[in-house]
Amino acid sequence: MMFYKKILFSALFLGALTSLLSPSSSKAATQDLRQIFELAKTHYGSVQIQQSTLEQAKEQKKQTVGGLLPTISAVGTLTRQDMAHLRTSSSSIYSEQQVGKISVSQPLFQGLQEYYGLQATKANVVAKQEALNWSQNLLYVSAAEGYYQYLSTQKDVQFVERLVALTTQRVRELQRRVRIGQSRQGELYSAQAQLSQARAQLYQAKIDCKKAENQLSLLTGQNNFDLVDDNSLPQSVPSSTSYLSKLNDRPDIKEKVENYNVYDESVAVAKGSHLPTLDLSGNYYVKRTGSSEDVKWDATLTLTIPLFEGGVTQSKVREAAAQRKESELELELARKKAHKELQDLHAQVMSSIEQVETLKESSTLSEKNYEVQSKDFGLGLVTNLEVIQSLNMYIESKRTLNRMLYQAKTDLARLEAYSSVIR
Repeated sequence: MMFYKKILFSALFLGALTSLLSPSSSKAATQDLRQIFELAKTHYGSVQIQQSTLEQAKEQKKQTVGGLLPTISAVGTLTRQDMAHLRTSSSSIYSEQQVGKISVSQPLFQGLQEYYGLQATKANVVAKQEALNWSQNLLYVSAAEGYYQYLSTQKDVQFVERLVALTTQRVRELQRRVRIGQSRQGELYSAQAQLSQARAQLYQAKIDCKKAENQLSLLTGQNNFDLVDDNSLPQSVPSSTSYLSKLNDRPDIKEKVENYNVYDESVAVAKGSHLPTLDLSGNYYVKRTGSSEDVKWDATLTLTIPLFEGGVTQSKVREAAAQRKESELELELARKKAHKELQDLHAQVMSSIEQVETLKESSTLSEKNYEVQSKDFGLGLVTNLEVIQSLNMYIESKRTLNRMLYQAKTDLARLEAYSSVIR
């Protein structure tokens, strides 16, 4: 009895160990486009670079705010001077002086440069945030291209494998017919040549699939994929007007708007250099020696009126105005390009969807034609060449439909990303 228990225990242990080590246990979970996009955001460097740029802009804003606040510092000095060659003796002159003080400095008015400078840094933070958003939109396009390309090449391999399998059957059938004198040797050679070409196509299709997998690995940092295509083409696509109406919501356009605001505030900052500045500073003396030993504090109000700086300030104003004009022109150009881009993408999507529907019908008819030609060959109504041609047309129609289907999905993803209506 104990012997059978040991056998049962060993069988259960080996079964559990086998299930843990089996390939199915390490198989990657199925992933859709959204999951691929999320992986790309955490792995691919473009978004992280823009995130770093945003953090820098936020710190620059904090530095600008800090410049408006008072500065407080503790200062200690020890001064010694030569008394040996002093011609007159005075009780107010000391060979050594010690000073310990708390100094406070507060800018009161800087020609409004502090206000406009703060507004510029705020606009810059918003601009960098929009740049980050746009980088995510572009990354979504890259993720969609890699995702659909890999799916497309995987299915293309399956179609070419189907071509190889059907051609192999054709060769075997012709070999049998040649042996019994029902087909010519030339027909067999033709089928064998077709098989060699199909195998070469299969080799290239697998290479293309591997390239697509490598590209997806570069984006996501993963090596094993089990992709699921859950994004079917929509029954209808909104009009181009609906996409164009969201043009000003595109992050790249909003970024350029904020860049214009930065340069606009920079003009005001440059003009502020023409105005006077007013600063307040004060000291509280913790320790002091010499004639001012009993003076515990002092305060200074400084008014500075710029009179002439060699034309530097006015030159900076003109430079800032030129930069603002350049930014304005870039904004208008970006809007025109985005408008045309969305129009072209919408037209491409509509054309791709229409082609998919047409190719579906062509693929169905090509498959039926191949089936009929195969039957007619057995009846001696058509030649082997006609059968091979119908087979090639059948498989090629499947491959063309497959490529166009995923091209349409890629175009749609690009349109959604460029109009900021990502599903």
